[in-house]
This record gives sequence, structure tokens and C-alpha cells, in this order.
Amino acid sequence: LSSCLSFSPCFNLAGCLVAETEQANPPAIVSTSLMMPTPSLTNVSSTTPLRRRPSFHLTRQKRLLLAMSTLALFGIGMYIWIDAALKVNNSHNESSSHLERVLETHDLPTENDPIVEKPDLIISAVQPASLSMVEEFLLSLAQKNPSDLWTLFGKDQIDESTYGEDPFSLKYLEKGICPWTDPKITQRNGKNIDITVDWLPPKPLHSQQIAEKFRTKYALKNEETEQMIASVKIGRKTVELSDPFDEVILWYEHLSKAGGTSFCEIVNSNMPRLMVPRYHCMPRKGEFIDGRVGSWSNAELIQHTREELHRVVSNEWDPFDLNKLVMSGRNINNFGSSNSVDGSGTQKEKLPPGPNLLFVTTLREPCDRLLSAYTFFAITSTKNENPPTFQQWTTSNVNRCKNYKPGTRSAYRSNTARMNHIVWRFSGGSLPHLPTDEDMKSERGRAVRRSEFPPPVTDEKVWVPSFKTSVRALANHDLILPMDVMTKDEGKEAFRRLLGWNRIEIRKKKYKKLPESSNGQVVTVGGVKNSNARESLDEDEYRALWERNWLDNILFLWSRAVFFARLHCNVDES
Repeated sequence: LSSCLSFSPCFNLAGCLVAETEQANPPAIVSTSLMMPTPSLTNVSSTTPLRRRPSFHLTRQKRLLLAMSTLALFGIGMYIWIDAALKVNNSHNESSSHLERVLETHDLPTENDPIVEKPDLIISAVQPASLSMVEEFLLSLAQKNPSDLWTLFGKDQIDESTYGEDPFSLKYLEKGICPWTDPKITQRNGKNIDITVDWLPPKPLHSQQIAEKFRTKYALKNEETEQMIASVKIGRKTVELSDPFDEVILWYEHLSKAGGTSFCEIVNSNMPRLMVPRYHCMPRKGEFIDGRVGSWSNAELIQHTREELHRVVSNEWDPFDLNKLVMSGRNINNFGSSNSVDGSGTQKEKLPPGPNLLFVTTLREPCDRLLSAYTFFAITSTKNENPPTFQQWTTSNVNRCKNYKPGTRSAYRSNTARMNHIVWRFSGGSLPHLPTDEDMKSERGRAVRRSEFPPPVTDEKVWVPSFKTSVRALANHDLILPMDVMTKDEGKEAFRRLLGWNRIEIRKKKYKKLPESSNGQVVTVGGVKNSNARESLDEDEYRALWERNWLDNILFLWSRAVFFARLHCNVDES
């Protein structure tokens, strides 16, 4: 057997065993009378004896050898299979490592990068969700303990580039990568992929139609526009005005210390001068130079359009008037059409008569905005030599909020210090200004009060209705712009797409004594200050402030993700 295994070219174990059996037990010679002639074997003598086919019987030793040989062949097969699997896994790891290198360098893949083959992969446009689905997604986050959100959003890490569990995919979106369609990230195979993002709302009803009208009529400072407004006498007589029912007004919802001055400067760089109110884009009314347009009725705003050429207005001091959505054919619940955010309607509605409103706002990181408001209103603008601490200023203003009345001077600046200001603003001012007694007495409340900040409101009856309303109001805005990208490439592209603006610049001459921040922010008094709350406050104070504003933090990050998703992804808005 050993000799046969060594020299047999076919490595036939069964044949070797037969040969050995024949050698050990030679066959007997049978009688010639039993032999049958074989016509095909012509060269064989009829007297040649035939061998009797022996019975194939293996000894115990031979059966053991056969079993060992079979196991050896099985082991070789397993080795080949495992080696192939490891090669496939290494290829996947190399692709994943390359993606991480791309993200770390903030660069998109180039033509020299390795390509992950994805046969028959057809990536469709990203599908927005219904507003009910978006609301449910955000509410599920808001119902978490603020301390859990702190970890969920990666705030437990000092590095600001840490995203935690990243529920809004900002790790990719902020770097210009669409995480649902980029072939370096998606691993889906097949055809006609339908990708619905649970937190991405559709664009508001009539948004494209109103924006197109605005771009056509007001976007460029061309000679025809200048000649038209030159023939109009402002303040006394209105001459040769276009049809007021065909007008569009840019409504800017201005959160104090969130880039409003910079935005108004960009407006002045792109629109005719007489179409922009002189005082920070806020129209005058009576004794108020800042107009308080947020407290105007729709009829008052329409009348103002017929008397003045102003085609942009800014609301800084009052909460967002939800009834203004009607002027663009929208409402807070749904849009009343098959293209509504709820998809509940059956027929598209026509754009209502003008003036129509195009809604724009800028948002800032909530804690940074609060610190900036304190610096400006408690120190810079008052020139107070002995200013209150940040915590003292916040507590004092929150206590004064109960005296606020829309459209008046009564405690109107106190709203700048409100916790969860975004929710208060876009809920129409319905969010209470103080937490509940139940929470003030809780262990959590006492811990937060030690840092002089009011505790989060745990009673959902207090904040859930206001939170839902603010989500729907923000979803009805045509553009929600993160303040830090306003003058960067992303902001420029957003302005160009919606408004047709190409001059994204600040008039240096007007603010020549005021330094600009890295994001193009300017202020009216005292210059730009460092308003990074995490750097300015100690860790315990910062965390207490962040958790107290847990609702605003959710809306800020969500709005930021919506902005980048619409910018970098092919969103189906049909």
C-alpha cells in the first residue's frame, strides 16, 4: 500500500487495496471448460486461464487507514473554504478602512480610490417622510432623559467633532456625503431602492413656486428693477406699483444673537435699497423703529405691502405668528394637498393671492446663543462696569418673562434669555417660561439649581404640545440656515438655490471698526465676542445649561441635518 500511494499517478486508494489483496491471496486456476470465448480479444489464446474476481474484504487496519485518508481530504476542503472566506472579509475591511480615511481627511472619494463593486445597484432619490413620522421621531428623542441625550449626541466627549450615536447622520452630512446613497457607505444590492429618512420632512407647499416668483422679481439689482422703484415716492404716494396680489415678501424670523445682523447685510447686498427696511430689515410702525412685525395681523402686513415697497421684513422680538402660514397656502397641521407633509389630501391647492410669504430663519447652537445674548445685552450694550454673572442674568430675565406682552416694550428683551427659546418662538409663544413645581422639588431639580439654572420640565403635558407645534412650524419654513455656514460655500449655495442671491458678503465699510468672526457674523455694538459656551463655562455649568435646553438642542441638530441633507442628497420633492 505504501508503495502504491507513493508511485501511483492517479492516487487510487481502492485500486491499491485490490492489488494488495491479489498479492496476498493469489487466485486459483479454473478449468478451461468454464472459459467463455471473447471475440473482441482476438490476440488472447483460448487456453489462457481466467482469474476469479476476489471478494473485496478490508481488515481493521485497512478500514482505519481509509477513514484517516477521508478525514484528511475533508480537512483540505475546509482549509480551502476558510481561506476564501478570509479573503472576502479582508476585502470588506479594506473598503471600510478606506471610507474612514476619507471621512478623517474630509475629502470625497477620487477616481484613484478603490471601488466597491455593487452589481445591479440602482440608488433612487432620498424620500422625505410624512410630518407625522418626523414628529414621532423627534418626540421619541425629546422624551428621553436629558442626561441620556447628553451621551446620545456625544457631548460626553470633549472633542466637538464627536457625534455619539449620531441619530441625524451629521458625521457624513457635514462633510458633504449623503449617507443613504454614497456607494462607499451603502451596501445594498438590487434595483429601485426606496430610501425614506424618518426625520426628513418634504419641502413646504408652494415653496418652489413662491421662490421662483421672488427670484424673478427681486433677486437681482438690474436696471429694470432700479427704474421701477425710482418712479415710486415712498411714504406719501404709491405710483406705478405692480399688482400687490402678485407680490412676495421675504419673512425673516430673527432669533436674537443668531446671525440676524449678518443676514440683513446680505439682504442689502442683493436687493434694491428701497425694498429693505432701514433698521435691521424691521419696518417702522408708529413709535417703534423696529416695528414689531411679529405682532401684526395678516391684514396689517398686506396693507403695508400696498403702501411701502418693502419686500423683506424681520421679526426679532415676538414669537412666530402661526397664522402667517396662511398667506402661503399652508397651515400648521397639513398643507391640504396630495403633496402635503401628511400626504392626507387628494388635490393640489392653488397658490392663494399675494402677497405670499417666503419663510427663512437662521439657528445657532442654543447654549452659544444664550451666552452671546448675555454678553451683548448685559455687558456690551449697557457698558455696565459691574455686570451680573451669566447665571444671575439668566435667572432675572426668566423671572421677568411673565410680564411680557407681544407688540409692546414690556419685558420684550427678557425672551432672549428663555430656556428652549426655539420651541417657545416657533410654537407661537405657548411654551411656559418656568418649570413645574413638581420638577423644582425633585432631586434632579435640586442638582441643577445648584448651578443656578432652572431644571428641565419633566411633565410632558407642559411641553409636548408646544414641541409638536414648533416642529410643524419649522417644517413649514422654506430655509433654515445654520448660522455658522451662512457665509461659507454651503450657505452661498442655499441662498443661490432659493433666492437667486450671488452676493453673500458683509459691507465692510459700515462695520469697518468691528472685527468679523470666522463665520461672517457682525454685531452692531462692541464687536464679536467669544461665545463658545463650552469654553467659557465650567463643565458642570455647561452640562446643566445644555440639559435644560434639551428640546432646543434636538431641534437645532435636526434643522441642521435637514439643511445639509437637502443640500447634498438628491431629495425627491415631487
